[in-house]
Amino acid sequence: MMSSRIVPISAMLLAAAGHARTELLEGIAAQVGDELVFIGEVEERAYLSRLPRGAAQGPPTEADRRAALEELINEKILQVYATENGIEIGDAELEDAVERALANVRSNFGSDEEFADALATEGLSEEALRENYEEEIQDKLVRDRVIAAEIYERVEVGRREVQAYYDAHQDELERTARNFRLSRLSIPLPLAEPQAREARSLLESLRNTIKGPEEFIDAARRHTEDLGTAERGGDLGWITKGTLVREIDDAVRELDSGQMSDVARSRFGYHLFFVDERKGEETHLYHILRTTSLDEARAEEIQLEVSDARSEVVSGRIDWAGFVARFPGALEQREADEVAEEELAPLERTMLSAMKSGDLSPVQISPIDVSVIKLEAIRGGRVRSLGELYSRIEEQLRLDKLDARFVDWIAKRRERVFVRVLADSPERLE
Repeated sequence: MMSSRIVPISAMLLAAAGHARTELLEGIAAQVGDELVFIGEVEERAYLSRLPRGAAQGPPTEADRRAALEELINEKILQVYATENGIEIGDAELEDAVERALANVRSNFGSDEEFADALATEGLSEEALRENYEEEIQDKLVRDRVIAAEIYERVEVGRREVQAYYDAHQDELERTARNFRLSRLSIPLPLAEPQAREARSLLESLRNTIKGPEEFIDAARRHTEDLGTAERGGDLGWITKGTLVREIDDAVRELDSGQMSDVARSRFGYHLFFVDERKGEETHLYHILRTTSLDEARAEEIQLEVSDARSEVVSGRIDWAGFVARFPGALEQREADEVAEEELAPLERTMLSAMKSGDLSPVQISPIDVSVIKLEAIRGGRVRSLGELYSRIEEQLRLDKLDARFVDWIAKRRERVFVRVLADSPERLE
């Protein structure tokens, strides 16, 4: 579609707009009727065309320049057609479009002063920038009007075409989100004693004696080992659901305002949480932390035991129940509800995407546990129905037809307009 190929007016034009029009008259790249395409225009368009693609800074390639020249010739053909058919843009419409473009440019700067400084750096006044925009925008409005009148309104897409596309592109079409039903066995890694026992005992004692938020805040100031929140009485601020590490999120997920958690272990140590207030997905949270260290030797032994037991499940020597029985006291989580794909951590999502029902994950090692996930079942992931995708497929086919029709329309117009290419690249004239 022609309009999609026209480089949008953006803040990037600030740099290009600094070239005075006299500098564009160094040479002519092509002539279309009475219209001229200047070498400077080709170079500017080729440079700007790289920006939306995320191309590295630097001079445009020969391919960039050839594509830019072809675009500019096509635009001149459209302008010739507009002149022949009396297609004009009203002053009010042009002024409105220019103001919106300038407002868009200003929005890229922190203040009016920064905007003025950027203009000064390029040797431009705002009025000069406006004049450059008026010419660019007027050309674009004319082109869009010609395309709308001569091409777009004549493009139709039938239901059979949509159905045929849907049938032929099943592997490319959007699918529904997947839900995973999981079993997870988590074996806590042991902490160094007696440090862990003392930390757990202290927090359990505080939980049994604290009454109300003020006592919790006072206890946090005296007992927490989180130096970042100690002076604030353990205030963690407003926490959005899912931003905490999983074990902390699990500990506070079901708590209401004014409730205290059980003693919870995380990779940082043992915590006691107090929920001050909830608002939707956000929770104002306080905590008391007692740090602990890992029993490194025993942790390594557990990791090897879990890996060996998993290998026996994979080889068929034991089943999942036998695997669970190997680790008495471990936490076996069987999700009551299916877990939506978007709720999983990125690494788990990637891992499960490569598994099929009945598979076991590799051994997962975290700072607090060793775990293995069994994928029980996958639901969803089907190709969305034709009804769900109809409007998007129809629009895509319309755009494809518009592209093809524009190419044909330009080719026919080109037969009626004098077009002379003096160079397919500015460098050819240097």
